[in-house]
Amino acid sequence: MRVQPVLAPLLLSVSTNVVAATPQGVAFAEASFLEEEETMATLVTVDSPLPGLQPGPGAPFPLPLKVFISYKQNDFAAADRIRQQLERIGGNNGIRVFVSGDDHVVKAAQEWRNIILNNLREAHVLIFLYTDPSLHWDWCLYETGYFDGRQDPQQLDRRLYLLHRGDVNPVGPFLGLKTVRVLSKDDPDDKELKSFLKILFVDSTNPSVNENWDKPDCADLLAAFKEPFGGTTLEPISFIRRLTYRLPKGKATEATLQAGRIPPDARVSGTRESFGLFNLNTDDEKLWQELEHQWRQKVPPPADAREVDSVGLWVDSLAGKMLAAMRDERVDDGLPLFYCPFMRRSERALFRPSLAQMTEHANAFEFDVVFVDVAEEVSARSAGPLTAVGILLRLSHMFRFGWIEAMDRALVEAMPNEMPAIKGEIVRRLNSITAESFNQGLRTETAVLQAFKDGSLREQAQSAMTCWKEKVTPMFERAMNEADPEAAVAALRDVLKQASAVNWQFHRACALRYAQLVEEYAEANKDPDERV
Repeated sequence: MRVQPVLAPLLLSVSTNVVAATPQGVAFAEASFLEEEETMATLVTVDSPLPGLQPGPGAPFPLPLKVFISYKQNDFAAADRIRQQLERIGGNNGIRVFVSGDDHVVKAAQEWRNIILNNLREAHVLIFLYTDPSLHWDWCLYETGYFDGRQDPQQLDRRLYLLHRGDVNPVGPFLGLKTVRVLSKDDPDDKELKSFLKILFVDSTNPSVNENWDKPDCADLLAAFKEPFGGTTLEPISFIRRLTYRLPKGKATEATLQAGRIPPDARVSGTRESFGLFNLNTDDEKLWQELEHQWRQKVPPPADAREVDSVGLWVDSLAGKMLAAMRDERVDDGLPLFYCPFMRRSERALFRPSLAQMTEHANAFEFDVVFVDVAEEVSARSAGPLTAVGILLRLSHMFRFGWIEAMDRALVEAMPNEMPAIKGEIVRRLNSITAESFNQGLRTETAVLQAFKDGSLREQAQSAMTCWKEKVTPMFERAMNEADPEAAVAALRDVLKQASAVNWQFHRACALRYAQLVEEYAEANKDPDERV
C-alpha cells in the first residue's frame, strides 16, 4: 500500500493526550486529526516515504520477527490471544508481537506516543484486524499509514495484512491493502489464513521462525485468529422456511382474527424460499393479501358454500392462535399440515407449520410461522389407492381419539363457566383435523370415494359421509348455539354420540378396504419395481 504524497504529512500531524502504558503493556490513545474523516478515507497509496523516516529493510528479516497488531478496543482480548499463540509457536527468540491501542476508551499520556511510534518503526509486519465495517477506523488507519509510509516505494510487498470476514468486501481506504479472508464460505479449510501464517513463520525471516508451525496441527492458532471475526464457525444458515406476520394493534385486527381471517394489510417478511410456498420469487416484504391471492389461484374457494374450504380452514386455525396469543391465552404451536400446490413433486409439497413466536411492539404484534419439511419417506404416496385409504384410516383414528372421545371427557368434567372455552376447543380441533385431511389432497367426497371399489365398502363410506352432512352437522350447529351451559353439554354430547356411530362406520369401511388392498398385493407378490 502507498499513500498520496499530499497526505503523508497529515498522518503525522496528530495532537495526542497520553497516559502511561496499561498493566498489559499496552496503552490507548485518542487522536484528533487535522482533516475531516472524509479526507482520511482517501488514504490509498504513497509515492515516497514519510518525511524524516528511513525506509525499513526488505524481507527476509533477521530473527526475531517483529509483528504489530492494530485492532479496536472491543477486540483487545482476542488480539492478545493472537499474540500469545504467535509467541507460543514462534518461541522466545523467533517472534515478538506488539498489541496496539485503540482511540475511544482511555486518554493516553505523552509516553504512549513514543511507545506506539517506536514499535511501528521497528515492526516488520503489521496485522490489521478489520472486524466490523460499521465502526470508524481512524486510529488504526493512522497506524497503517505510518507503518506503510516508511516502506520502500518500490517494494511491492508492503507486509501489511488486512484480516476481514469472508463476507465483507473492504472498500474506500482499505483498497490496495493485502487482504486475508477469515471464515469464508469459499475457503472452508482455511487455506488463505494458513497461507498467511506460513508467510509469518517460514517466509519472512532467515532463518525461519518455525518451519513446523502447523505440526502436529495449528487448531489453537487458527481459532485465535477466527475469534474476533465471530469464532470458529460461519454465520448460521437456516434451513427452515419462516414467515413473519406483522399485524397492527387495534380492535379491527382482533375482529378480523375473530372471524377466522388474517388482516389483508398484515405485512409479511421472509426469505425467498419461504415466499416460494406462495409462488412468489422474492425476499421483499409483502402484504398478506398478495400471498393469499397467489394461493387462491391454485386453490379457489369451493363453488358450493357447504363444501369445506381447505385454505379457509388453515387460515382460520392460524388466526385463532394469533388471537389467543394476543390475549395471553394458552396456545399450542402446532398448525394443520400445509400443502404447497406450487411444488413440482407432491412428495415435497407437505410441510408441518408451527406458530413459533410472538413479539409485541408498541403498535404491532409480530408472529413467526415456520414451515418444516415433511420428509419424503413420510409423505411418499402409492400410485394406486393404498395411500388414500391409509390417510382416511388415520383421519378416522384422529376423529375418534382426538375429537370425539377427548371432547366428550371435557364435557363430562366441564364447569358452567368453562363452556365457552370448551366450545372453542371443540371447533378448533374439528377444523384442525378437517384441514389435515384436505391438505393431503382429499378435498371432495369424490376424491374419498375413488379409494373404494364399487360395492358394499364404498356404500358404507358414502352412507357415513351423507349422515355426517345431513344429521351430525345440523345437530352440531344447534348445540353450539345453545346458550344454557347445562343444555349445551347435553346437546353436544348427543352430537358426539351420533358422530361416534358415523365414525365407527367409516372407520370400519376404511380398515376393511386397506386390508383388502394389502391382501390383493400380497397375493400378487408385487415386486419393488411394480408400483401399487
